[in-house]
Amino acid sequence: MTNKEIEEKVKNLLLRLGIKVSLSGFRNATYVITKLIEYKLKDETSKIKFGRLYEEVAEATNSKGTRIERSIRHAIDTTFYHCPEYWEEVLNCKIISDNLTVTEFLSLCAEKLISEITE
Repeated sequence: MTNKEIEEKVKNLLLRLGIKVSLSGFRNATYVITKLIEYKLKDETSKIKFGRLYEEVAEATNSKGTRIERSIRHAIDTTFYHCPEYWEEVLNCKIISDNLTVTEFLSLCAEKLISEITE
């Protein structure tokens, strides 16, 4: 599967979750989730450091890693708390915590798509 195809799957998942394309967190989450999937499919999980991924996005967008993480947090906050049950249905898992972290969100999305890709 090509990088472009993975990216399209990520965008479709984020849209199904209700995250708006206009949010910078949508674009940033797309990049980070795509990278996570690439690393996991290549079995390079030792390279997965979320702080490093945020910095990588920051360099590409002329920003800072903390801003990247905050933008993804904003994207989560604007959609997740309106209907967490729907997110559980789309991601096919039970979200126990009322406060979903950015790392948990990115990992859940990556795992959902990896399971679809490898089926």
